[in-house]
Amino acid sequence: MRTTSARTILHITNLHCHSCAAEVRACFKLLDVADVDGPDIDLQISLEDRTVSFRNVNVIAVTNILEDAGFDVSIPSTVRSSPWRLFLNTFGHRKAREARHKQTCLACRSQSSEEESIRDEKVPPSSSRDHEQILQSSFTLDGLTCSSCTSTLTNILDPSTCAGVKSSQVKLLPPVAVITHDSNIITTGDIENLISDAGYGAQLIESKPLSQPPTSFKVSFAIDGMTCVSCVNSVTRAMENIPSVPVKSPSVNLLGKSGSVIIQNREHAEVLRQEIEDAGFDCTIIEIVEVEGVSKRKQQRVVSLKFDSAIDRQRLASVLGRLDFHVTSEINQSVVKLTYTPHPPNDTLRAIIKALHLEYTSANFKILSPSDLAPPDSSDNHRILILFLTSLAFAIPMFIVAVIGMSLLPSGNKFRTSLERNIWGDAMLGTIIMWILATPIQIGVGAYFWKGAWKSIRNVWRRRGKNAKATWFARIFMWGSMDTLVAFGTSIGYVASLALLGLQVAGESSGFESVGNMGWFDSSVFLMVFILLGRYLDHVTKQKTTSVLSALSSCVPDSGLLLGSSLTDVPISIPVALLEKSDVILVPAGSSPPLDCTLIPGRASSSSDSSSQPHTTPLAHFTEAALTGESTPVPKYANDTIYAGTINAGPGAVFARIECVEGERMVDSIIGMITGRKSSSMVQKISGGIGKIAEQITAVFVPIIVGIACIVLVGWCWRGNPSSLGGNGNQDVGGKVLFGLQFAVAVLVVACPCGIGLAAPTAQVVGIGIGAQHGIISNGGGEAFSALGNLNTVVVDKTGTITGGKFTVANYAVLPDSENSTPSSSSTQFRLILAILRAAEFTSTHPVAVGVRDWCDSMLKGSEGETVPSIEVVSSDETPGRGLTARLRQSDTGIEFEVAIGNEKLMDDVKAEIPTQARDKLISWKMKGQSIVLLSAKLISGEDCILPIDQTGHTLLGLFGVHDPPRPEASLFISELAKLNVEIWMISGDNEITAKAIAQSVGIETSRVIAGALPGDKQSWVEKLQNGEDISGVAKSEDMSVGARRRRVVAFVGDGINDAPALSQADISFAMGSGSSLALSTASFTILRSNLLSLLTIHNLAKSTRRKILSNFVWACIYNIALIPLAAGAFYGIGGRKVTLPPVWASAAMALSSVSVVTNSLLLRWTYREPSVVRKWDSENRSVEVVV
Repeated sequence: MRTTSARTILHITNLHCHSCAAEVRACFKLLDVADVDGPDIDLQISLEDRTVSFRNVNVIAVTNILEDAGFDVSIPSTVRSSPWRLFLNTFGHRKAREARHKQTCLACRSQSSEEESIRDEKVPPSSSRDHEQILQSSFTLDGLTCSSCTSTLTNILDPSTCAGVKSSQVKLLPPVAVITHDSNIITTGDIENLISDAGYGAQLIESKPLSQPPTSFKVSFAIDGMTCVSCVNSVTRAMENIPSVPVKSPSVNLLGKSGSVIIQNREHAEVLRQEIEDAGFDCTIIEIVEVEGVSKRKQQRVVSLKFDSAIDRQRLASVLGRLDFHVTSEINQSVVKLTYTPHPPNDTLRAIIKALHLEYTSANFKILSPSDLAPPDSSDNHRILILFLTSLAFAIPMFIVAVIGMSLLPSGNKFRTSLERNIWGDAMLGTIIMWILATPIQIGVGAYFWKGAWKSIRNVWRRRGKNAKATWFARIFMWGSMDTLVAFGTSIGYVASLALLGLQVAGESSGFESVGNMGWFDSSVFLMVFILLGRYLDHVTKQKTTSVLSALSSCVPDSGLLLGSSLTDVPISIPVALLEKSDVILVPAGSSPPLDCTLIPGRASSSSDSSSQPHTTPLAHFTEAALTGESTPVPKYANDTIYAGTINAGPGAVFARIECVEGERMVDSIIGMITGRKSSSMVQKISGGIGKIAEQITAVFVPIIVGIACIVLVGWCWRGNPSSLGGNGNQDVGGKVLFGLQFAVAVLVVACPCGIGLAAPTAQVVGIGIGAQHGIISNGGGEAFSALGNLNTVVVDKTGTITGGKFTVANYAVLPDSENSTPSSSSTQFRLILAILRAAEFTSTHPVAVGVRDWCDSMLKGSEGETVPSIEVVSSDETPGRGLTARLRQSDTGIEFEVAIGNEKLMDDVKAEIPTQARDKLISWKMKGQSIVLLSAKLISGEDCILPIDQTGHTLLGLFGVHDPPRPEASLFISELAKLNVEIWMISGDNEITAKAIAQSVGIETSRVIAGALPGDKQSWVEKLQNGEDISGVAKSEDMSVGARRRRVVAFVGDGINDAPALSQADISFAMGSGSSLALSTASFTILRSNLLSLLTIHNLAKSTRRKILSNFVWACIYNIALIPLAAGAFYGIGGRKVTLPPVWASAAMALSSVSVVTNSLLLRWTYREPSVVRKWDSENRSVEVVV
């Protein structure tokens, strides 16, 4: 049949994606010429309607060729297909056609791979490609006339429907489209075809590659419903045992109700969340952050908005598309996640919020913080409290009937007589009432425990691990939780009592008198009451371990005073979430910055000109008591960091530039360390000893207890109730079973792994909180905290650690007249040397360079009326451990110099000769503990230079003795460490004479000083000390025995960038709070108070915490060791006494176990005091303490 000029429309049910459209176009190119009636086919493809329309082509030919390509074509009713084709479509080649279609359809291939993965582990597969080729392509568009056109293209290029597209942005004015896509899936040509098929023109402007996505992501979860360490183990196993989801560093924090894991594919986060929920816990994804690609993460900001109703995707895309900067969005019901790169003052979250408010005038939305996504701490408490009160409401009448009425009242009492009256066979009224009271509790409240127990058991059996033996071992020996023990114990008691009641109703209860006529209906109810009460108290006491958070959070304001482009603008108060990095804010006296900031020169009450605020004059003083516990205000200079939560103590308001956003503040880090949201290792990574034993015990605790209970039941069934205690030695099997059940139930409910599992985490959380109150932040968490107890060697850096880090020039001489008196500051030659020295040192941030630069400033300002030479820096190069070289130009003369500023090694490098007289000066200065700075210069170009230099080589121009006095507390710190039998070493990049002079002044043995060390050398020396190598090449003969010792636990204390390698190498590392950001991020501990005695505090606190952990663990073990045999009836019948632990009292003892452990940990917070030497120093030197 031939077509006419009318358009034919074919419906193709599996026309899924752009790759299908490309295949259809290819099929039309394969048509035979005889099947085409005209020159204009006018082919149009609609992916939305899944239709293909055309003109002037034989319909049957088109249908056949499309079906051969794997498409399912619905033929119009006016066209009749051949019988053979109909037979093939119905019975044959169906699977072959599907296979051909999958070869070209990316959507089907993705879905097939996903379904196969779901069959295996319900996990979406990772990409089969080795690397994604991510491009950002820009197109000019033709034919766009209104917002409807942009919406049409936005729908076509939506990442959720168009495979390979990561993000898309279509703008009407100017008519452009910016598409981020994977070129392995969809090319720029494919995108042009998609736009053309929609009826618009498209021309590629540019296509540039983006940085590769990170290879891993860290996912943080909020996990609700965990009650003990068995729950922690269940969650950890849920994250680890998915074969197709490789994970790293899974960590779960019981106290913080959180967890984290590193994955390779961010889509796996949802799978992990579902797996945790399948294990019986409520789980919410808090955040997903890139582990690699740090530079990109630092540039971009991700913000989540919560709307009060669902959001239309196209409408939101239209709003964001009208902005002047690129914003990507992800919508999950009413939560919108926005990603953008902030560039204040225009490209900010404030601009996004303003645009959304203009568009959604009737909708309400708020900015979500990570804490908003976490379940409230009181949610589980509230549920447990309701269950407890419900159980208590039934337990009160149960107590009146079972305990008072049928046990405590005399046998002749009228109330007791009425309760013991048989009303249903041999069943008494009291038993019937107890059954009625126990049934709602067992079914209603008991469902809470059975739900957790069932999910715990089901989760073990439904998961398939990578190793079959390990999987079966876990199924047999690593299942269950505390809910399992409670559910088994209460249900067994209830069912046994119900069976006994049935026998009594039937009149066949003879032989069961030894187990009582009432059964254990009361025990089932009382068990629920005691267990829920204990669990509620447990939650309350756990929350008290982190109560320091409320004090930290309350000290941070929720808004800031934002300034415009000029410091003279009127500040505007805006919420902290709307502030961006690089925004400038005003911090009035008496207030706190809302975010961590850097002070910029100038005060609000004076000129903002930086020249009016010399470096030596503090801009303000800040009280850091909220972070450090130190109430003395700390002077802050230009470019110093001020933290959120600290208070501006005056004398006036200051300007500050924001350096982080909400969630990245020092306060947030402290809170994260305590709750475990920043570093779950804080309470989980407990190195060796107690922690490992606790983990191993709790992992198999439930199966072992269930096994013991079964053995106890079998043993008592075999033995029966001893006749010596009034029992019937010949009682039948039923009586023996019921008698043995009371011991088995007692074993199930008395056993408590919670105390063992909580022994270390609770004590460490309290200890870390105490450290935070004393200005010590535990970045390394519980692992570093625990390692402190084994510390035996401390290595300290000199500059900024032993010394204060504030350099000043104590002695100087100018060559070649070094033997003469100190030159006058009015000397033209001397002022030129000072100007050269100042200009070159401005290119360095080293503390020595800063001190020399400030000294040059003060000297030049002292020469009133004299012109200061203008020096320009052409280039500069800094060499670690030596100094810097620079090329300078004198502006008024055009003379260029090459200068070298540094130590004697640098002078050797540039071949600058040091005269004998100068060397004598240097030695004398070094003996006084002064660092040496030498200045040499070489003439590059120009004439009439007043300095004695030429172009032949470097000439020494000046000698400078720079003094950095030791901290006032350094000597006391060293002596106290020696009393603790801790070896002290000092490593410095300074010369040997100066380093040993400083060491000797504070009490460090000169044989334990390593001088002239580069950053890499510091790391290697720390490693040698750790390995116990013979370091006699540095140490003297009397210290030879040190090198022969076994491996040391080494702590390193530093503050600079050059200390970072050594900080990372050491077992424990301390960074002084005034140090570089790299040092702070590398260290195990950050000392916010610039006081070395804080190390004595944290060392003492670590030992106290270790003792508390040991006492917790011993108590928890003794509890289980003592009470399990007692509950099992091991002492029953000895000496003719019924020594046992009934199930009711067993449940009460179990409930108190974990509460007692947590309470014991809390005692540390109430009883701990700093070492007496630290308290004495603080009281005597509070007013004169050197603050860096």
